[in-house]
Amino acid sequence: MYKIFDFKDSVLYALCFLLIVDLWNTLLFFGSNILKLQITKAQVLSNSAVCPPYFQDCLSLYVFDVPPDGYSQNIVLAGIGGLVFLALFFLYTRDFVRFSYCIAIPLFCKILIVYFLTYLVPGNYNVLGIFFGLILLFSIHKIFFLRILMVSFYLCASVLKVHSGYLTGTVFSSLALGLPLVPDIVLPYVGIIFLLICIIPPLCLLAPSKRIRLVALFILTVFHVYSASVVGQRYVVLVLPILWLLFYFKEESFVCNKQYLKDWGGIIIISCMLLLQCLPLFIQGDERLTGEGYRYGYYMYDGNHQCVSTKKIVLDNGEIRNLVWENKKAMFACDPYEEWYKIKRWCDLEKVRNIEWTYDHSLNGAPYRRIVDVKNACELTYHPFSHNEWIREDGATIDKKVIKNSF
Repeated sequence: MYKIFDFKDSVLYALCFLLIVDLWNTLLFFGSNILKLQITKAQVLSNSAVCPPYFQDCLSLYVFDVPPDGYSQNIVLAGIGGLVFLALFFLYTRDFVRFSYCIAIPLFCKILIVYFLTYLVPGNYNVLGIFFGLILLFSIHKIFFLRILMVSFYLCASVLKVHSGYLTGTVFSSLALGLPLVPDIVLPYVGIIFLLICIIPPLCLLAPSKRIRLVALFILTVFHVYSASVVGQRYVVLVLPILWLLFYFKEESFVCNKQYLKDWGGIIIISCMLLLQCLPLFIQGDERLTGEGYRYGYYMYDGNHQCVSTKKIVLDNGEIRNLVWENKKAMFACDPYEEWYKIKRWCDLEKVRNIEWTYDHSLNGAPYRRIVDVKNACELTYHPFSHNEWIREDGATIDKKVIKNSF
């Protein structure tokens, strides 16, 4: 693989540098905020950790400590950071073999965390960074498959947006502040505009004309810079440099050659991305409402969520505890699985007789719908790749006020 990698190609050189920057940002993000709370023994004891639905026994891998309990996680993070720095050094010296070895370990650690150790790490930027890195390392025709990857991500995002919330604009009009610089009267049409931006300009990136590609890049740049004012900067600072490097600074137009079909590394990586994206299509119901399969692939802001989870815990000694968890942040995709996982842990670890559980979900300003209503949640099981009958998309409407919330 590395024999055909040409570091004289300035675009590939810059893309490798972007991979280093993304992994370094990921390391800083996890080390300062997320990872410190999610793969430690303390998180298991406090019942704060949540494993992915397809790997529900991941807590056995939560073996690290952070101060004041220990330094093991900090040591591991420092070691990963050292490898990222070494990768930067070997990139500078144009030694791709050693660069690949050094960058592969942090990349696979990121895959392990995002896909196998926790269900709580957010972000399309993590998914993009992972597949971007895999193609750089394991595809022979890197530019071709990176272009396919970027266009596929946009088309997948457009599929996510094809629903009534975007087509009628309620995904934005249900927000307290609406959208920056957009009059309320225009909000019903913004969703359709965003949907078209995720379809037409990305396809134009594959056009043979550089002028058409430049216009498409300009539209996508304006779109991402504007969206950064709403959803944050991290995704934008990764995706825009990749787009401009692949579709503007790389002069060759997109051409599909038969030899590309022999690049099994690139084909397998793209196929895995598309498979993860398609999994929700094989699960009955609306994944935006039920949460089933929603986070398996590349997910973006595609709905304004509000939810309330109410638990009535009856202990063996007759004591009753009432717990209510409520989310009012539009960006947080409400998922009953997270609450079920913690309830399951309570049932396993504490002397619990039963737990009555209700879960109410409002999507895009619509009335709350009771999608979970069970007398004993301890008896429930969760199937990761099929519909769970106890999650009811047609649940009763609840008389509870839906507020105008914010991101």
